[in-house]
Amino acid sequence: MQWVEDTLRDLAGVFVYFVQLGAAVLAWIELFLRSQLQAVGIAPVIQTILIVAIEVLILLAALNLLRGLIRVLVVIFLVLLGIHVLAPLIPA
Repeated sequence: MQWVEDTLRDLAGVFVYFVQLGAAVLAWIELFLRSQLQAVGIAPVIQTILIVAIEVLILLAALNLLRGLIRVLVVIFLVLLGIHVLAPLIPA
């Protein structure tokens, strides 16, 4: 039964890799949007509000346009992006 343990360990490693990849993509998207908004001269608080508004619009479009598993994955991704953007504003 060693092969079962090896397989589960490998699957856990793949899962961790994709979680880390998702976190890196979230950070990249936020930094890209913030840099574009900063170049226009928008204040950081307004940037956060605009990023959340953009995310909500994308979320609504995803709910209307997509079906099945991809819809669930996009919704989870966008919810995590929202948490990532709003987390610095929540007092500890």
